Amino acid sequence: MKKPACSFRLFPVGRGLLVLAALCCAQFSSSAAPTVLLRDNFNGTGTPGSGNLNYNLSGRQSGALGLVPYTGVGNVQVGNGGEPHDGGNVLLCAFAANAAALDYNFNNARAAGGITISFDLDPNAHNNGDLTHWGAVVLGASEASRTTFINGATPHFGILFRANGLIQAFDGNAVVTPVEPNWAPTGNYSLQFHHFDLVITGPGDGNPFDGAGNTQIDVYVDGGAVPVYSFTKVGGYADNYINLQSSDVADFDSLIIAASNPPTPPSDPWQQVAWAGDLDSGIDSSHTYTHAYNFGSASSPNINGVTLTGVDGGNPSVGGRFSVTGIPNNFPDDGGANVTGSSITLARSFIYGGNPGTLTLQGLVPGRQYLLTLYSKAWDASGNRIIKFSAGNDQRVIDQDSYGRNDASRNGLRIIYAYTADGSGTLTVTMTPVIGANTFHFYGFSNREGTPASSAWQYSEWTSDASSAVSTAYFYTHAYNLGSANNVIINNLTFAGQGAQNPSVPGVFSLANWPGNSSTTAGRERSLSTVWCRAGVTCSIFTRRHSDRRDA
Repeated sequence: MKKPACSFRLFPVGRGLLVLAALCCAQFSSSAAPTVLLRDNFNGTGTPGSGNLNYNLSGRQSGALGLVPYTGVGNVQVGNGGEPHDGGNVLLCAFAANAAALDYNFNNARAAGGITISFDLDPNAHNNGDLTHWGAVVLGASEASRTTFINGATPHFGILFRANGLIQAFDGNAVVTPVEPNWAPTGNYSLQFHHFDLVITGPGDGNPFDGAGNTQIDVYVDGGAVPVYSFTKVGGYADNYINLQSSDVADFDSLIIAASNPPTPPSDPWQQVAWAGDLDSGIDSSHTYTHAYNFGSASSPNINGVTLTGVDGGNPSVGGRFSVTGIPNNFPDDGGANVTGSSITLARSFIYGGNPGTLTLQGLVPGRQYLLTLYSKAWDASGNRIIKFSAGNDQRVIDQDSYGRNDASRNGLRIIYAYTADGSGTLTVTMTPVIGANTFHFYGFSNREGTPASSAWQYSEWTSDASSAVSTAYFYTHAYNLGSANNVIINNLTFAGQGAQNPSVPGVFSLANWPGNSSTTAGRERSLSTVWCRAGVTCSIFTRRHSDRRDA
């Protein structure tokens, strides 16, 4: 398939100078660079209790997938200041029968082209005299067995790294290292961090976690060029839930899960982002909205030119438009704290009590792309209100309290689902709490078509990340920062630095007749962003107008 192309020419307007600062194009491409799906630095500074694995997710995690919560069993902690490494900003796994499991399946499309799992590990962080103690990683597990022990009977691969420098590996409960190889020369590696990379590929079809073909696992230590251990799982693994665990006390840090060679830029149809007011509400009247509703109240706020119709009471519905089932309770006013502008009305009332609850949309056009946004706010300390959102085969586990509760205030969040309507013209989303009594607080929702309703070319003010229109809910074919060699990350999307004049990347993009660049700007400035292209490709040029020029 021919790759979409983006071509732009910018001109001075009167005596005003437009400086091309960045370009991005959203859609599929035929290849993509290695991409960090999830990075966790385990920064637990200030945690009220180190046993809360999900404390400060928004401050410690990044990557294309956004925030991914954990399920913990046994003694697992983040932010224990008594640990010997990084001021306690590590994942501590202590004593037998523990596991810190990511609530995400890194399989199918997210594993296409291979996966790399990297981390730093001290396998004996409290200097136990028994050097056979270990830290371990389990991968290839199913959702139901995501916290499985390293030699559990369910399908998975597990590998442990002992403090004496030896390795033991398991395929399910079968030992696949009858003679334990070395990850380092035999010795004492207690109280030391070492870096481990598990490079996982699918030699046949290129996907190690699609249940077809083989899964090849190669383990590298401290940047070595040769794997210290390799294993091939004939027939591969269909799932890929991952957990970290230990036998005594082990410290993990700098966890990175990356797509090694993805055929297209990896993303996920479900995303979560912070919501503080109208500017970052995601509501934009340039789009066609099929649904926009405020729950728990008859009030109908107008946000950025779009009215969200108030529907009071539990299990709200509007005939031929949408219905909610299993969510019978109504909370009329929580004060709307920590959300500003007209959005405060949307942020005041909610429905709750769904275990599970469902939202069904009607009146969709089969084959058309849509973006659904659910609105909510933090209520508890992080980790208490974790919800599984499901739509067909797409599911995502999200912590309603991801962005934290600030004393008596409650920070907002948006949960976004990008989808294509099926032949029924309907969509059903199911919301299931992990802890049955801690159900989702549903403030309202909007659903819009995936492309703008008006002109192919548009512009709007750009003042911050929130107004950049950059969202990893979409796939990006191009993202570049021009005029500087520095990479820039906006809303978890990396803009690759291009410092040269007339920059180009062969086969990707080129610029002509741009002989100059500027790495700094000064003075009072206005900003432009969001230029849209037709043919199903959304393109944005970010630019600044210098204050020492005057518009015609």
